[in-house]
Amino acid sequence: MNLFFKKQIRSTDNAIDSYIMEKIDRVEKRVLTVLVLFALIGVGVKYCLRMGTAPRLITVSSDEALKLESISDDLAESKQVNINTAGVKELARLKGIGPSLAGRIIEYRNKFGPFTKEEDLLAVKGIGAKKLEGIRDVVVIE
Repeated sequence: MNLFFKKQIRSTDNAIDSYIMEKIDRVEKRVLTVLVLFALIGVGVKYCLRMGTAPRLITVSSDEALKLESISDDLAESKQVNINTAGVKELARLKGIGPSLAGRIIEYRNKFGPFTKEEDLLAVKGIGAKKLEGIRDVVVIE
């Protein structure tokens, strides 16, 4: 074959190769764009599903309100603590009583015997009149 034809064939091959590469690049760009859009839509849907719906307000009749109030009173009574049998965790839940003060209450109880009245708590180091008033409603002596 003639050298001139070989050069023409090569240039034609190069033109075809560059055209094919350009087409592939366009297709790849479109596919990538579509994939990114699907990913964004998926993230949006997942976010909406995770957030859920807004809580609905409910109406309560006066009878139901009275029932709820009595249940709340029962729960408040069940939160009372018998200081003669309570452990550190139970005593530490009382307002103003931490684990160390709860430990001192138990230590005092073990050393001097059970408490006979609420005012006996005043003998425990760290409990004053103000703190006793704060826990008087939830403390029970049995």
